[in-house]
Amino acid sequence: MNNIWFSSLQSTRFVKETVKKDFVMAMKKNRKVALTKPDKLNGKCISIGLGGLVHGTVQKNFKQVEFLVLLIKQVFKNKGGCVGVLYLISSNLNPAYKQITTICQIRWKTEWFHKSVKHNTSFAKVPTKTVPTKLSYSYAAIITLVKWERLKFRTGSNRFVLKSKIYPASLRAGFMGMDKLSTI
Repeated sequence: MNNIWFSSLQSTRFVKETVKKDFVMAMKKNRKVALTKPDKLNGKCISIGLGGLVHGTVQKNFKQVEFLVLLIKQVFKNKGGCVGVLYLISSNLNPAYKQITTICQIRWKTEWFHKSVKHNTSFAKVPTKTVPTKLSYSYAAIITLVKWERLKFRTGSNRFVLKSKIYPASLRAGFMGMDKLSTI
């Protein structure tokens, strides 16, 4: 499973033909697909967003891809109530709709974890130059993440809500410390 930004023709060929593995990739709705084998031979392709694919799976021939893929249209509701559509392709033609969407959900949880690490531990902004200091910072970031997780389970809030509560309190404590130092 990879991100939509890496679901190019070259990526599909590389994974299937060079690495000899199956893949599940998210696709943009403007990708071209042939509805039938004769359509592919004649170069008659339409965008997957316009293909009339209903919620579920179907085997399709993608433009400029030599092998058959499984096209999956997943329709879901976001927390805000709006409807989202995700188009997935799989080089393995055997799995069921539920298996592929489960793979996608697991990957999304991993993305959420990486986003959390990046934003809540400031891991991407590490100002170090040498390997030992980077390792120290990495260790501190992992400990911070574990503490965030403990707080999250104890309070029932997500890390972003916790951060919005802790940040003003830490600013107040910092300014109070500065006031104490300036009055000495």
